[in-house]
Amino acid sequence: KFGDDPKPTYIHGLQKLTHNVTQLTVPDVHIILDILTELSAVPELTSEEIDETFTVIDRINSLNESEMVSAKGTIKFTSRLLRVIDNILRFATEKSKEVFVSKKGFLVDTKSTKVNTDVEDHIIGIAVLPSGHANTLENSTVKFLSTSSNNPKDISLAYFLLPPELVIEREKETASEYPCQINIVLFKDWSLFPKPTEVLHKRNYRIIPTPVMYVSLSGGPAWNLSSPVHLYFKNTSEKYDTVL
Repeated sequence: KFGDDPKPTYIHGLQKLTHNVTQLTVPDVHIILDILTELSAVPELTSEEIDETFTVIDRINSLNESEMVSAKGTIKFTSRLLRVIDNILRFATEKSKEVFVSKKGFLVDTKSTKVNTDVEDHIIGIAVLPSGHANTLENSTVKFLSTSSNNPKDISLAYFLLPPELVIEREKETASEYPCQINIVLFKDWSLFPKPTEVLHKRNYRIIPTPVMYVSLSGGPAWNLSSPVHLYFKNTSEKYDTVL
């Protein structure tokens, strides 16, 4: 039950509770989500607390018992979990805090786009695991590319680019009123979201398929993705231009 105890008390309690996820019941998971929701509404989670919070989410994601899969298929469960992720990234964006979390099932990365250097630095790119890699996202590499010609050298790595003119235009539109930050969440699979399109398209998220995972993006106040945003996905010689 959430109360006035220090945040680490709850985070450590959740980690202990989810250490053996096979023993969790559906009511247990909903209680965990209640506490996660309360914790994620606290603006000043430290980097360590954010990492530990996502550890709990990652463990819930690994639940594959039939009863639990059914529970995860409900809109209520999915929406509540997305709210936790939303809150954490929203507060990080407001504070211009960059977050990087690497877990077994997903990567979470945020990147502030406001820079005062060369225009090309506005291009945002991300390199993810090749399709033949082991079934984990831990210790994988994320790269933010400085130019469109600076392609990843590794074969079959996927990466994402936002054209600099688009970023500059958005920054001019919002001036200093809103932070310009891209929040990227990469999931190894969608066991958390059996019908991701149905749920995510109702929120400030967009998804595109890649050979190894789906990607959801949200951009905070300055990057309301209900407006068209061109996102480029490249994998060796293939290129997909998706308007989000």
